[in-house]
Amino acid sequence: MGLTVAVAGLNFGELWVPLYQLHPDVDRVVLCDASVETLERVGASTGIADRAQSLDDVLADPRIDAVHLLTPLQLHAEQTLAALHAGKHCAVAVTPALELDQLHQIVKAQQDTGLNYMMMETGAYSDPVVHLRAEIDSGAFGNVTFGRGEHHQDMEGWPGYWVGLPPMWYSIHALAPLLAILGARPATVRALGSGRLPSDREAKWGNPYPLETALYELEDNPVTLEVTRSMFQTTRSPIESFSVWGDRHGFDSGRTNDETALFYSWGAPGPGGRGRTVIAEPYSPPELSWTVPEELRPTLALPQNYNGASPRLVHEFVRSIVESRRPALDAVVAAQWTAAGFAAHESALQGGAVVEVPSFT
Repeated sequence: MGLTVAVAGLNFGELWVPLYQLHPDVDRVVLCDASVETLERVGASTGIADRAQSLDDVLADPRIDAVHLLTPLQLHAEQTLAALHAGKHCAVAVTPALELDQLHQIVKAQQDTGLNYMMMETGAYSDPVVHLRAEIDSGAFGNVTFGRGEHHQDMEGWPGYWVGLPPMWYSIHALAPLLAILGARPATVRALGSGRLPSDREAKWGNPYPLETALYELEDNPVTLEVTRSMFQTTRSPIESFSVWGDRHGFDSGRTNDETALFYSWGAPGPGGRGRTVIAEPYSPPELSWTVPEELRPTLALPQNYNGASPRLVHEFVRSIVESRRPALDAVVAAQWTAAGFAAHESALQGGAVVEVPSFT
């Protein structure tokens, strides 16, 4: 008997519904949204008749095994705890929480209930991340020297809860690829804010900065990571990008959406034997269809699926339930990665002081 999964919050969740429909271990998908119009539209496009306007109704239904929350970010922690305590496995869009105490509560709820929690962070499962992680684990890439992540996105016109949000509280798309590739935990951070928000925007979250940049020291790993996030007052193309440079190869995903990702290798010695030439080749990941079931393989190349990340996340969440194991991005990982952003903002408010990133077990 396959799983029944409810997808809650269909403005973003609509993109994820077909992935659950296609997964061979899912028998039934339930739609949940407060808007009747949205329920009818998504129900008509997907052919799903099982619909609920209230998350409470979903959590009270014993036939539903798991819920995927794609609701506004300020609701994630409360709804996650409600889902776990209602006996539902829970996947949640980023960011998992907006307070450190909420992260501790989610980790405890995972431990107390024995249910599966997974942070559905697309930056950790894209084609380049899956490939580079394997290259580094095998030693083919060489020893990593440095990693850089950037996320620039103008949030003007977005829902009001985004206004003035500390940039590093939502830096996960820039940080996650690097942490996933290296398999590392951020230990300490030094960060600075840049620019100044108008006083009315600063007041909402107590954050003065439209942009923040951070340097992370990793636990038991000599690599330093540089992460920059902007949300307002930064005139540039939107981008989620990362770079990883090592002693054999390097990778740049491109700093605008128009740039081609590049894979670097050493060439011949430079003039007079000084330095080495660098071979920069357009990056194309290897064939990665093996990472998902056959039914999901056609979805890997769809542009809305974040370079194959969304199908892989759905597969990992579903299989972790079926196999009775913790998913890769469980509550502990989610808490550590999210707390890294909290610590960076705290450091920025302290003018770049070294701040320890909380550890979770």
